[in-house]
Amino acid sequence: MSMRPRFFRLAPLVALGVLGGCQVVLGIASDLRLATCEEGEVYDTTPADCQREVCKDGELVAELDPDDVLSDVNECTEDACEGTTPRNTPRPADSPCGLDGLLRCDGAGKCLGCMDDMACQSGPAHPCAPITCQQGICVTNASPPGTPLPDPTPGDCMAPACGANGVAVTVFAADPPAPPSPCFATACMEGVPQSAPRNAGTACPAGVCDGNGTCVGCLETAHCGGGTMVCVGTTCVNHCTDGQQNHGETNLDCGGGCAGCGVGSPCVVPTDCATNYCIEGICWDPNSGG
Repeated sequence: MSMRPRFFRLAPLVALGVLGGCQVVLGIASDLRLATCEEGEVYDTTPADCQREVCKDGELVAELDPDDVLSDVNECTEDACEGTTPRNTPRPADSPCGLDGLLRCDGAGKCLGCMDDMACQSGPAHPCAPITCQQGICVTNASPPGTPLPDPTPGDCMAPACGANGVAVTVFAADPPAPPSPCFATACMEGVPQSAPRNAGTACPAGVCDGNGTCVGCLETAHCGGGTMVCVGTTCVNHCTDGQQNHGETNLDCGGGCAGCGVGSPCVVPTDCATNYCIEGICWDPNSGG
């Protein structure tokens, strides 16, 4: 039976607190999302315990699974379940084992008669339980639990590793997928990739994140670096072209630190006027004859 992690499907709800059944609160960055198990789905939260879990009415319900055996990677034992207890019972004496079945089991769980390691290999080498020939006996050398194995699918929050008794298992891993954009954060939650928008104002290549996963130029003028730049919508522009009278301008986008204003516009000093003439607070054209 293939081992499946406990998996939760995100539902479009927001919740706080402790929830009953299989429902849990997932937190990613500043977001909280409600997750629940999929009705009718089968899970194996504890491999090799002769049980499996089935999602019923939002709760994981344990039931017997005779296929969820504890493999000891030993040809001379039968892996089986006795209720909820895994058993590795020795096969009868003289049962074939080893390469091409040329060796024999001794009735006590050992494969006898090897001359070298090759004679013990009845199939592909097991990554977590290499078998060697020691004084005529095929011995399984289990790797320590947790020994990592090459990951064929990085970024899925799961990874192969060695479990108990040399069994290769799939475990939760901290290898979330790459975020879809700089304004998304990704994480792993019980083996399931999760993503959520980064907080508004978080720096990104084009400026700042808008809180919805998009990188924009700005959300406020403080994001524009000061000087003559201001934030209009989500774009930093020069205040002299923003369509507003601000930053000391004496008229719309002119005067002050901007280009001089036209004749008849309000002014404070001559440089507020394109003609460089400010008479009694009004830009004046000296060539008008007025």
